Amino acid sequence: MAKIECKKAVDSFSSGIETSSRAHFDNASVGLLVTSIVQDQHEILEGARGDIP
Repeated sequence: MAKIECKKAVDSFSSGIETSSRAHFDNASVGLLVTSIVQDQHEILEGARGDIP
């Protein structure tokens, strides 16, 4: 099941946290995170990593 959302977080790190906190990892074997080049990609991933089991 695909889920598409738009995040409006102020900074890249918060955007990563917000995105991963709403993801569902129950039976997923692959995840896809699409971001804007305007944001800091490393910060988004650092924010997202903190919430991934």
